[in-house]
Amino acid sequence: MQLSRAVEYGVRAMQYLASRESVCDVDEISGKMGIPLSFLRKILQRLVTAKLVRSHRGFAGGFTLAGLPDEISLLQIMEAVDGEFLLNPCLGNHGDCVLDHNCSLQRAWYVSQNALKQSLAGFSLRALTTQEVPTAIP
Repeated sequence: MQLSRAVEYGVRAMQYLASRESVCDVDEISGKMGIPLSFLRKILQRLVTAKLVRSHRGFAGGFTLAGLPDEISLLQIMEAVDGEFLLNPCLGNHGDCVLDHNCSLQRAWYVSQNALKQSLAGFSLRALTTQEVPTAIP
């Protein structure tokens, strides 16, 4: 299992926003965090839709956090960018597996998923930005 590039970039963008007190321009975030501009625009739109980020229009427009860094978790960011976190599709409400009601692995996946989600939910954005936010370009 590996996190998507979109999640990595989404977390970086959120770290950057958490370290700033003013509206940040998308070009600024892209340049400082080494995130391709067109990809960042899509990620930020997902974060706005999830109400983790606010979009500000106009000449001095850009983006800010929609909440306090203490109240935003790593899990929220991940799920805003990539959707619900599932270790295995059988844990969703898809009913795709023919073994759904008779699977010996499903419990293991469920317990593992819940433990990982609980761990990720325990990391606040503030905890991820307690040290100076690294930038891709010094």
